[in-house]
This record gives sequence, C-alpha cells and structure tokens, in this order.
Amino acid sequence: MIHGKCVSIGCYAMTDKGIEEIYALVSQALSSGQTQVPIHIFPFKMHTANMKKYQGSAHYAFWQELKPAYDIFQSQRRIPDINVHNQHYIVR
Repeated sequence: MIHGKCVSIGCYAMTDKGIEEIYALVSQALSSGQTQVPIHIFPFKMHTANMKKYQGSAHYAFWQELKPAYDIFQSQRRIPDINVHNQHYIVR
C-alpha cells in the first residue's frame, strides 16, 4: 500500500525516488532479522514555523495531536508509544 508514481486510490503514494529509498531501508531491515518495519507518516515537517503556517487548516487540531509523536522521534530518534483514548491520540 506504499508505492511510487505519485498516484493513489487509498494508498500512500510518493515519488519513485522516495519509494526506492523506503524499499531499500525496509529490505535491509528485513534481511538483518527485523520482523516488522513500523512506518509513521506525518502531513509535513511539524516544526514550529510549519505548525504556525498551517494553523488555519480544518485539520489543525488533529495535527496538534500528532506533533508530540513527531517531536519525540525528531529529538530522541525513537518510535513513540501511541495509544488511542476517546478517539484521540495519547503519545508517550
């Protein structure tokens, strides 16, 4: 469900160059013994300037829930623990 050609009907589409990089990383992880490759996708680089730029979006409240996960990954280079409670993300 992740592919190149920048077209989508329900999938995550990106450029061919982007999918080639993802494919190479996943292939290396699997051949090194990893059994899963979690993928976290964010709508944009969620630094302060971009959050301010997009604050008028109808999706902004949702993006604010994603931002703590983005920040943890950027600062600690680890996948954050994410749970859902009452239809909202809880990030640890």
